[in-house]
Formats: sequence, structure tokens, C-alpha cells
Amino acid sequence: MPTQSETSVQQTATVPNVALALQPIVYAEFSALIEPGLGCSFQEEADKLLLVATAMDEREDVAEAVVKTDAEAFILKATQPGGYNAMRENGATFTNGSDLSIVIERNAGEGEPEGIESTVWPATMTVRQNGMKRTYTGGRWSCGA
Repeated sequence: MPTQSETSVQQTATVPNVALALQPIVYAEFSALIEPGLGCSFQEEADKLLLVATAMDEREDVAEAVVKTDAEAFILKATQPGGYNAMRENGATFTNGSDLSIVIERNAGEGEPEGIESTVWPATMTVRQNGMKRTYTGGRWSCGA
């Protein structure tokens, strides 16, 4: 049986090194990995969707997000419960539970309506992994149904 440190190394080794290599993701890639429903997304540009997250409305619910590397799309979990409303009101922090974290910081205020049921804010996304960091500035945090 592996020791705890050997297990951590094995878990870390299976996570792609994404800090400098997030790729745009499309519906077919994330829809099978997270539940549909209320959610938020980060776009670097209008055509570069880099993170999609969903959560139920309940305060105890922990949001799940999907990002993509060259190799695959994978799931991250929010570091705090709070459901959809927490993501909408505060942005979010997601992690793989070991060496990867993604922080979404949205601008304060009411945001701008987008489509029928969504609101969008200017936002920044910071990705940290294995001592590396990449910040996506000038992005958009869009939340709705």
C-alpha cells in the first residue's frame, strides 16, 4: 500500500500541467462532465471560452468547473460552498485538490445584461500550478441559465 506522500505524488502526476496551456472548450467537451443548470463561465475573448462552472442554488452546494488542456478536459471543485449565488456574487476559486488553483475575480457592481437570462462582468482569471502562474486579464465572467 502506498504511503500518503506516494499517493500525493501519484495524484499530482496525473494532473496535466495547465498553468500556461488552457485551451478553449466547447459544449460537447464540458456537457458530459458537469451537471447542466445555473452556471458561470470565463471567456478570455468572445470566442475563447476557458472555464465553465455549474452549481445548484443551495448554499451548501459546491460548484464544479471544467477546463481544458491540450490533452483533455477535466473537473475542478470550488474551494467554498455557496452554490450558484456565491459564484455570481463573488467570482470563484476552483482547485483539483492538490497542485492546481484557478481564481476568478469579477468587477464589482451589477454587471451588464447579456441575452435573456445572463449577466456579464469584466473579470480576471489567475491560474496557479507547480509554482507557475498565468493571469488572463480583460476577460468576462458571465452568469445565468
